[in-house]
Amino acid sequence: MENTRASIWRSGNKKNLVIIPGISTLLYPTIWKLLSPSYFSYYAKYFTVNVITFNHLPEKGTFLSVVEEYHKRLMQLQPYAVLAMEEGAFIAQHLATRQALKKLVLVSTSTKSNAKSQEVYEHWVRYVQQDRWQSLHKSMSHYFTNKHSFMKYLFFKKPQNPHQLTLLVEALKRRNSENFLPKINSETLIIGGDKDALISPDQYQKLLRLIPKSQLICVRGGCHHLYHQKKSTLEPNILHFLLR
Repeated sequence: MENTRASIWRSGNKKNLVIIPGISTLLYPTIWKLLSPSYFSYYAKYFTVNVITFNHLPEKGTFLSVVEEYHKRLMQLQPYAVLAMEEGAFIAQHLATRQALKKLVLVSTSTKSNAKSQEVYEHWVRYVQQDRWQSLHKSMSHYFTNKHSFMKYLFFKKPQNPHQLTLLVEALKRRNSENFLPKINSETLIIGGDKDALISPDQYQKLLRLIPKSQLICVRGGCHHLYHQKKSTLEPNILHFLLR
């Protein structure tokens, strides 16, 4: 993907595993954690790990134009599998209909934005437009982790790329994958939390019904930031699915 921060970390010459994180990669200072070389090292023994992040999205692009940018990169990598979470998993749903994948893992995602997520996205865009960075971080923390912590965000700075954040949020508001999902031929693992503030359990059930070769793991007490909340528990399950 030209001019896109992609393949942040690559290791080895094994089958390619592409990882697409969520919107947090556009935030500062949280970006360092998701892009740390060791963060996804659990899979490196068996795969060449490639992390693709949200950067340099097309101006005034639609959600499908964002998908197209990612598809260009996947065509180069020819991945064996894709692991995607949150907003990255929205994109991965569409990518899986265009790219032959053996395995697909979708964490904390749904077919389309519901009324609650639409409302939250509107708040985030407004915070960016008003330079209210603490409010943005606090809101994201609340909906991603179901927690509030004023002191934690007291000194948080402006996101590293606020314009890209706005572009992505606007694109996500208009997405809908319901007509695409039956075309996914990959073996698919859906993982969701029953305490997700943005996605209800019935939305995971809809994914399960629409994707032909899919299975669902619903994590008790899991929030929207589920992969990061339950990382040590989920990694063995995900790796088992990828290798079987």
